[in-house]
Amino acid sequence: MMTKIRDESGMKRRVEDEVARLVKRLDLCWLTIVNRFETVKDGDRVACTASSDWEYRQTSLRWNLNEVAVMTDEELTATTVHELVHALNASVWTSLTEKQQNAMYKHNELATENVARAILAALS
Repeated sequence: MMTKIRDESGMKRRVEDEVARLVKRLDLCWLTIVNRFETVKDGDRVACTASSDWEYRQTSLRWNLNEVAVMTDEELTATTVHELVHALNASVWTSLTEKQQNAMYKHNELATENVARAILAALS
């Protein structure tokens, strides 16, 4: 189902509601999530990125509103779960050197997506 919201405040509210719903459903209330929003104008098609201060159980999700504007509800849910998996794995990922991260980037994305798909299947 497509939720068509074109105004910025509506898109932000939509994201915040979905993140809150999934944090509660996945029992991640111990993880502090901060949603940050931007409008990327350089053609970047990345919908969201996660950065974590895992030692403090804090994660920042940076949302690209240009991408959020065209996402279906299912895509928003899948993207949110994917980024939450990144948050959960942050302590392992950030322990790697930059060279190791560069070498393992695609492996990390595949593993993250595999876990996210398992979670999505369990939620449905």
